[in-house]
Amino acid sequence: MHQQFLNARSAVLLALLAALAWLIILLNLLPPLAAHGKPHAHMAPIFTPH
Repeated sequence: MHQQFLNARSAVLLALLAALAWLIILLNLLPPLAAHGKPHAHMAPIFTPH
């Protein structure tokens, strides 16, 4: 039973590490995709002084 608890805890830790890795990968992949999509086109008139 103790070994089963260790296996369950290691599985949860592995799932958390996998989710964290996916989050870091997505955060690294999204800014280049957003730059290619030109998201600042509609925000440009707000920051340009008239």
